[in-house]
This record gives sequence, C-alpha cells and structure tokens, in this order.
Amino acid sequence: MRVMKANAPEWWLIGLGLIGSLFLGAMNPLFAVFFGEIIEVFARPASEVLDGLHLWAGLFLVIGITAGAGTFLKSFCFTVAGENLTARLREWSFKAVLRQEIGWFDNERNSSGILATRLAQDASRVQGATGSRLGTLIETFVGMFASLIIAFVYSWMLTLVLIGFVPVFIIAGFLQLRAITGHAGDNKKALEEAGKVS
Repeated sequence: MRVMKANAPEWWLIGLGLIGSLFLGAMNPLFAVFFGEIIEVFARPASEVLDGLHLWAGLFLVIGITAGAGTFLKSFCFTVAGENLTARLREWSFKAVLRQEIGWFDNERNSSGILATRLAQDASRVQGATGSRLGTLIETFVGMFASLIIAFVYSWMLTLVLIGFVPVFIIAGFLQLRAITGHAGDNKKALEEAGKVS
C-alpha cells in the first residue's frame, strides 16, 4: 500500500494502463472464436467463401487495432508511471542515506559501492509492484473469465473436465515461482558484493 501511495500522482496513467489491460485480456479469447469461425467459412462452397470472408476479415482488423491500442496504452502508461516511481524512490533513498550518522558508513554493509548498487537496483525492482503487475493480473483474469464463458457456450462438459486440471497448473506455477525467488536472493547478494569491489 505504501508503494501504491508513492505512485499516486500517476493514478491517471495507471487507470489508462488498466483499460489497455482489459482490452488485451479479452482479445485472445475473441481471436480464438473468430479464427474458428473463419475456418468454417473456408469449408463452404467456393461461391459462398468471399461473402463470409468480408465480415470476418473486418472483425480481424478491429481485433488488431484494439489489441494494438491496448498494448500501447498498457506499455506506455505503465512504463511512464513506473519510471516516475523509480525516480521518486531513488530520491527518497538518497536523502535517507545522506541523513545517516557518520558511524553508519563504517559498517561493511553500508559501503559506498553497496549503497550505489542498492540505489541502482532496488528502486527499479519496486516499480513493477504497482502498475504493470496489476495490469497483468487484470489481463489474466479478464482473459480467463472470457475464455470460461466462451468455453461453456461451446461445450460445457469439456469445460468442466478442463477445470479439473486447474489445481495442477496452480501447483506448477507455485513451484516455479519458489525456484525463481530463491535465485533472486542469491543474485542480489552477488550484485552487492560486486558493487563493493567496484
């Protein structure tokens, strides 16, 4: 919540990025439906193919324009908001370092190299905590919700079978996240040591 408060001046950019995420979340399920329908058009007799293609080609164009606009909104807005947050956090961190007592710098963990590395690395890691991760979550949930609706409309029995495999995917994702997080801590220590040496 403190990070969200720090990013509050860019609330309108985060809002636009979330709108872009909503568009992007709905695009993949819609694309799958349209792709299936256009394949059905090609199965018709040759005289009827062109009549059906105009509608679906126009819908593909609309999906492409919407996906492009959503990608631009999400990428641009979250990047600008994140970079502003990073600059703000670096400024606050630097001011906090300058206010420390002189004896604080005698500690080996507070050498100038390690502090410079922290200023360079830690603030930029925080920027993903607000906008871009929230956007990815919304994109994922909208895509999942739209996919479930489409799946239930086309075949509710097959959808129920596939939902049974969701716990397997969740466990696999959790194990992958745990493995990645373990390596991130080791990398941070190595970067701090390298900063101290340099």
